[in-house]
Amino acid sequence: MTARKVITPSGRGVRGYLSSWKMQEMIVWESVLERDAILMCEFSRDIKRYWAQPEKIYYYQNNKLRYCYPDFRIETLDGRWTHIEVKPASKLRNPILLSKLQAIKEHHDKINIGYEVHDESTLRSEPRLTNLKLLAYHLPSLNADLSGNDDFLEKLSLLNPQTIGGAVATLGDIRFVYQILALGHYDFNLDLPINNDTQIIPVNGGCHE
Repeated sequence: MTARKVITPSGRGVRGYLSSWKMQEMIVWESVLERDAILMCEFSRDIKRYWAQPEKIYYYQNNKLRYCYPDFRIETLDGRWTHIEVKPASKLRNPILLSKLQAIKEHHDKINIGYEVHDESTLRSEPRLTNLKLLAYHLPSLNADLSGNDDFLEKLSLLNPQTIGGAVATLGDIRFVYQILALGHYDFNLDLPINNDTQIIPVNGGCHE
């Protein structure tokens, strides 16, 4: 749940929602770069849970009390908490903004919560971003009946295909293969283009369970 209202009927910029299977809810975003950050959170095996605009943070800058809303809060599998700020690289050249972000970082150091600022260099690296968009497209709806996936996984377990092409040959439909990949039942290298030769490795339980 967000700490402030993000989606408004008016205002500038592109805004919307992204359906999160990991969180079982719609996650709001108010810039395309934030949407790309959600994709990273959704499919990262290291991130257990994440929230958009999670809370109001008070901090001091030049002896004045100020506040901000971090773009995201993530919880990693080892229980660590980190606030994520998403900014275009062009804005990060602004010394006033950099001073503000440094003050927020110092506050987080004091309360022992991680604080990271990400721009296009990490959120839009290719072919990772294209791969994440492909996985997001094939995620089932939040109320989807996935009982049929057990049969798909059993077939894959018996024949043990080593590549996406092999999995497609086993199941007969590439859409089923992409859905199983999106749900985290198989691991593969997101930093290489996805194709029939992509190597896949089974993961017990899937990353979203």
